[in-house]
Order: sequence, then C-alpha cells, then structure tokens
Amino acid sequence: MSDKIKFGIEKLTSFDIPNDALNHRFVKEIREDLDARNTENKLLDPVFGTSNVKKPELYGWSGSVTPHVDNKGYCYILILELDGKSVLSADHSDDIDLVRGDIICLYDYTHHSIEQTGNSIAMFVGAFNERCDEFAIAQLADGLIRLITHDYYNAPRYLGREIRSDECIVSLIGASSKRRDTLYSDDYSESAIKLIVDAKSDGDHIETCSTEGCGNYAISLDEHYPYFSCKNTCREHCN
Repeated sequence: MSDKIKFGIEKLTSFDIPNDALNHRFVKEIREDLDARNTENKLLDPVFGTSNVKKPELYGWSGSVTPHVDNKGYCYILILELDGKSVLSADHSDDIDLVRGDIICLYDYTHHSIEQTGNSIAMFVGAFNERCDEFAIAQLADGLIRLITHDYYNAPRYLGREIRSDECIVSLIGASSKRRDTLYSDDYSESAIKLIVDAKSDGDHIETCSTEGCGNYAISLDEHYPYFSCKNTCREHCN
C-alpha cells in the first residue's frame, strides 16, 4: 500500500478569520442558501460543492456528511465558520475537531466524513495530484484577503450560486471585458457574470431572456450557447 493511500487528513496551520471576511456578500449568500436548504426537504444534498478549479472557492455543508470518497486528489480546506462542534474523520488518520481558522489537507481518495450539527462554511482549493501545502496555503491566504477587502470579481464563490438581482451575464465573444469573475471564467470563456452597473459602464453586451416579449436579463443561458441563445431565460421564465 502506498504512502498516499495511508494518508487521510492533517491539520497544517490556522488563520485568524476577521468578521469582515464573514460579512462578504458571497459568504452571506452561502450562509443564507445553507439555512434555506436546512429547512427544506432533508433528502437534498447537504453539501454546496466545488468545481475543483485549483483556485479558492467557497464550500458549505449542513449537518453531518456520511463517509464517502471523491477520488479527486489532495484538497485544502480553510474553516471560516462553524455553528457548533464539528469532527472530521478519515481513514488512516486521527479525527480532527474542527476550529474556525483551521487549514486541513484532505486526500479524498480515502473515506472521509463529518459529524456535526448546524452549518459550516469553508474555503476550498484543489484538487491536486500531489501535495502542495505551501502553494495551497498561499492560495487560501489570497482568497481570505479578497473576502476581507470585499473584492467582488476575484473573491471565492461557490458552485451552484444563483445570479442575484444586481448581476447579469455578459458575452465575452469579440469583446475585451474590463471586469469579470475569475473563478469560473477565463480567457477562453464565452460569458461571465458581472455587476449590472459595471456591465453598463463597460459597454458590455448583456444577455437577455429569449421568451417572446420579455426583455429581462437572463440568469440561465441556452445549453448550446454561444451558438444558440433561443433558450436563454430570466428569473421569471426560468421554470
């Protein structure tokens, strides 16, 4: 059995988490989404997961998470907020009582689980084929600064986050957008999420709903975008 398989979890260090970071709009939003999910059908997935883009992302879960494997690699987690006691367990490792500010390295090819009540919010970076503690900790530190300074375009977000009323989707085709989110869009993306006020100021093309007679901004794009946009939908026509 290789050394990799014998490793599960390890606490590396800890950061101070200022309240300014917890008051960032994205942290507030994932907190609200977790609270909403916690009052709905309990069969819903308790985890707001990540995209494994090797950049800082937000990550949250409600209640206990049963033993599972993700088969992605080495992941790094910075605990931002805990409602109560939370215990992380993994094969080949001692349990870790999580504390706000802890940075954990997790090898998610091993079975791992969390025993807790309430909600938890963390920052995540990964997954990596090899351990890269120094690089990952620097990434998490940068993400924390983005939250503290209330940066919008470069701050960590979470997978499944819905577009809010002050945001829109802009086309990046044939345009050089001055501002864009850097988590889920890059130089090869066809679209990006921006603040409406910035999109208008920058002269961006804002995607709109394709429903006849509707000129609302789209929150969901045609699955074949950018080749087709006939199924772009706004919040009103999304369902």
